[in-house]
Amino acid sequence: MSASQPAITVLLTWLMFRDVINWKQGIGIVIAGLGVLAIITRGDPLAILNMEFNKGDLIMLAAIAFAALYNVLIRKVPEQIPVPQLMVIVLVAGAVINLPLYILETIYIRPVPVTWVTVGSILWVGIAVTAIAVGLMSVVIRRIGANKASMSNYMRALLTALLAVVLLGEAFQAFHLIAMVLVIGGVFLMTRGRTPAT
Repeated sequence: MSASQPAITVLLTWLMFRDVINWKQGIGIVIAGLGVLAIITRGDPLAILNMEFNKGDLIMLAAIAFAALYNVLIRKVPEQIPVPQLMVIVLVAGAVINLPLYILETIYIRPVPVTWVTVGSILWVGIAVTAIAVGLMSVVIRRIGANKASMSNYMRALLTALLAVVLLGEAFQAFHLIAMVLVIGGVFLMTRGRTPAT
């Protein structure tokens, strides 16, 4: 699902700032997307026909669209605001927005159980995924632009598949190799273009 973020990012930068990509970059997005598709379908394109989508998928798609919007709008943040300060603003805003939702969930569904697993998960999401990963992504976006930076989503899908091979003992198959060639080639092509002014 996150593989859709580069295309959404390109669309948003065009709608909001009239940024355009060249033909090499467009082909790069398509090629890398095919690489991710090879991973998702495990090399069987017909597997797409058997996929089922639910409300959770729509929620994820909306979340990805908002993440792409955040990435696109970083260029409007004054350079005088350093990334660590920006992360504090994002984390505080996120906490304020999520607090009412957490209260409603606690009252009407069930409270989050306080265990080492839940506490560790929350700390991991808050520190590693949000503060560190989003912070680093924000630095990269400021340097090379949202369109190029969004290509990391394709690399993430590829690395996840390779980690499954290394850590979980999944067999390395032909579709892994095909995906590697397509994703790396597509990302390379996407870097062949100018970085928009902020």
